[in-house]
Amino acid sequence: MNGKHFSPINNQDADKVASWLAENPRFFLHYPDLLRELDIPHVEAGTASSLIEYQVRLLRKQNTELQSDIGDLVHVVRENEQIHNHLHHLTIELMQTKQQTEFEAVLKEILLKDFAADVVNLKKINTRKLKNKKSIESRLFNQYFQEEHPFCGILAPEFATFLFTNKVKKAQSAVLIQLNYSAHTSVLAIGSQDENHFDDQKATDLLQHLGEVVEQLFKTKN
Repeated sequence: MNGKHFSPINNQDADKVASWLAENPRFFLHYPDLLRELDIPHVEAGTASSLIEYQVRLLRKQNTELQSDIGDLVHVVRENEQIHNHLHHLTIELMQTKQQTEFEAVLKEILLKDFAADVVNLKKINTRKLKNKKSIESRLFNQYFQEEHPFCGILAPEFATFLFTNKVKKAQSAVLIQLNYSAHTSVLAIGSQDENHFDDQKATDLLQHLGEVVEQLFKTKN
């Protein structure tokens, strides 16, 4: 420090000093001369700067990170609000359908448009095959439906092909929602060509609500 020799200190003692200073943040107010003896290295430039300058840089960095976090939060809130509005629209449209075929057609049309999907498939599952641990149906459910909420993310190739068949290239990321109605089990598979479109940051509670709406309304069309 300012030409003076640095006294070696072991990590344990350094931790004690750091802990004590953290508990006594006003220490340097009583010993201001010590501040002139301190050199806070500027790692990026390799120069020394005052403690105040260092603190200013640190606060600016923290402020930038905080602003970024707030921006991410606002984006998520707006996206969730948009999904909620789309769900309301979907519910109204599905309630007006008469037949099962019309129901499925309207469901796919709205999901493609409102949810910016590139492919939608309502895959009926042979429940008897779920008992066979080696079947693709059983492995699919073990892989993606162990949790109680829908899956969002990138699918393993074999499952993507099973769910989307010849349109698998349009499903680089996907949402999978399990539907149970009457004696049937289906998977509502929604895919996007963008591998980041359906990621694990999506609000799965809203997607769960989507599944519940589709499931309950579909029962009335059988």
